[in-house]
Amino acid sequence: SSTPSNATVKTSGRSTGTPAAPGRCHWFKVTFKPVAAPVSYGTIAMACASRRPERVARLVLANTAAFLNPKGMLLPWQLKLARDSRLGALLVRGFNAFALGATYLCCKKPMPGELRAAYTAPYDSWANRIATLRFVQDIPLVPSDRSYAIIQSVQDGLGRFAKTPLLLLWGEKDFVFDGRFLEEWRRRFPQAEVRRFPNAGHYVFEDAGPEISVFVRQFLEAHPLGVPART
Repeated sequence: SSTPSNATVKTSGRSTGTPAAPGRCHWFKVTFKPVAAPVSYGTIAMACASRRPERVARLVLANTAAFLNPKGMLLPWQLKLARDSRLGALLVRGFNAFALGATYLCCKKPMPGELRAAYTAPYDSWANRIATLRFVQDIPLVPSDRSYAIIQSVQDGLGRFAKTPLLLLWGEKDFVFDGRFLEEWRRRFPQAEVRRFPNAGHYVFEDAGPEISVFVRQFLEAHPLGVPART
């Protein structure tokens, strides 16, 4: 999994890829004060956090976004193909191209076969792969996209966490969430602690897991619960 072992954000039900809407935050049952958002789900995690900010004491985010694309309408060709074409939809649903492709493109270290099987196991049929297809189709680029308003509201609510301790973990070989996304996080949260991993990709926890566990532990120890955030 790309979720760190000390993160216990529990989910129920199978995602259809649709961003968290107001009535869906009960899917994410945060059982502890710190929040750790694995790769790709920062927007969903922050959407829930922004509606219950009193439950969030510390934030750990990795290769993700919680704001509109800082590059405008630019997407990697792989995502654009899946998002906007019938061929892409066929490849995703018929051949598991999204989940399977990610196990090759999102890790810089070769992923063991057993781990690759775990990443692709939930998407074992045409019917189940609607989740990954909708996930990429819901990437908002223009105001008419159905998830655009939701992402806009998440972006507008980020100021609620201006004083919340934040650790950013960033794989610098991510072909989707590249340096422009990290720059946007740093612009919005100049106080954030940043840890870069030059040889890690989008699945940064797979490429740099042992290092990350040390940094996360240090971060949590530096910001214990019950201590007011530094200003």
